[in-house]
Amino acid sequence: MTSALLWIVACLASGLVLVVLYPDSYQQDGGHHFIFARWAWQHPELFVSVWQRPLFSLVHAVPALGGYEVSRCWAVLISTTGATLTWLTARRIGLANSWRCIPFYLLQPALFLMWGDTMTEPLFATVLSAALLAHFSDRQRLGAVLASLLIGARPEGAFVALVWGLMMLGNPALAKSLLSRGLCSLLLALGLVSWVLAAWTISGDPLYIIHNWPPDWSAGAAAYGKGPLWQYLARFPEIAGPLLMIPVAAGLWNLTRSPGLRLVAALFLFTFAMHSVMRVFGLFGSAGYARYFSAFAPCLAIAGCVGWNQFCARWPQACNGRTWAAAVVVSFVANFWFVDGAAWNRDARAVQSAKAWFDLNQPGLRVDRFLWSQAAMNIAWDRDPWEEPTLSAADPAGALATLRSMPPRTLICWDAETGPALKNISIEGIKASGFRLIYQQSHQLLGLMPAFSMFNWGGPRPQTIYILYKDPH
Repeated sequence: MTSALLWIVACLASGLVLVVLYPDSYQQDGGHHFIFARWAWQHPELFVSVWQRPLFSLVHAVPALGGYEVSRCWAVLISTTGATLTWLTARRIGLANSWRCIPFYLLQPALFLMWGDTMTEPLFATVLSAALLAHFSDRQRLGAVLASLLIGARPEGAFVALVWGLMMLGNPALAKSLLSRGLCSLLLALGLVSWVLAAWTISGDPLYIIHNWPPDWSAGAAAYGKGPLWQYLARFPEIAGPLLMIPVAAGLWNLTRSPGLRLVAALFLFTFAMHSVMRVFGLFGSAGYARYFSAFAPCLAIAGCVGWNQFCARWPQACNGRTWAAAVVVSFVANFWFVDGAAWNRDARAVQSAKAWFDLNQPGLRVDRFLWSQAAMNIAWDRDPWEEPTLSAADPAGALATLRSMPPRTLICWDAETGPALKNISIEGIKASGFRLIYQQSHQLLGLMPAFSMFNWGGPRPQTIYILYKDPH
């Protein structure tokens, strides 16, 4: 119990350190999820948006009113809750040294990168942890209800429902007849049904989810390219940890051979296989990110504990306390270095500098509309995201025409990297659309830890931030 409590404190402390040291998400998605949760009260359709995820909006909508830092601290609590519930699940199924599930959860690099981040994977992992705890506490119907909510956090919720449903059908302890077990498995549709009804109520469109489906998620879009079948396997060190992946892999193998615990391994392995196939064909916008599997952190953490216990039983001299301490310390250092090398989270520093300049030098400038190239800019100015029109990267001519049609007193905060890369709009194009440049500052944004060029991770990030304004005629 003492070891578990100390590790829970470590989870909270690690998250708060990350929030303080790194002021933004490592991807644009985190900032956008926060923005949409904050503004869902003005735009209720964001509570049921497919990309935004209804469960995320529901959980973060109130904390987001307190600002980005408050929402990120709330995310730390969510992540820590997931680790705690996983430990309780490990205790429930009788794992020796169940407290080790907490570091196996915390030290997954891709998840650690999002520990205090407003991304959807940590929330998914926490709800999955709660569902597993209910399931192994002989409250299988409650477990199914909780698992049904996962579709509202990430699309992988569909994979969970399929695997969970098959396990329920094959579990005679749930009900005697196959028909009764089938009826119980219908609980796994509760989350989707609730989402459909809520979306219908808010939008008035019974097919809102279909009509709101992002175009780059279509079956054959291949919006993020394709990759080899083994792409996610090659990224397994990033998923489970370069050192800790060894006991995790061993634990997954052992879990597959345990009828009572097979669900834990099946959830991760089925999703891993499906994502690998989707990546080969570029289906449903599969982008090759290791973070997809952070959603299954409880499965990996339980597997890691099982694997480490097996190693300790087989090689007690090698797998002792010193070996464990060394693995944990190295993993902690590697994970902080991993976060530090994620260059995108540094841009917020440059954006904050631009906002400070604007507040000091343009205090009376009237701004009726605000456009931006990075989520950090909207967070800094705290403007309604609906002020920005659609600027399609696939139609740069149309995007520039939209900029030319923007009304006077429109302010734009842009950058030299993300804007051209994601929206295909350069600063020259914005100026040619009738905007006056009032601020430009170039930066060499450095990490807080030494960069290791041999891994091509870290190093300086060149970035330039611009502020432009359309004067009244």
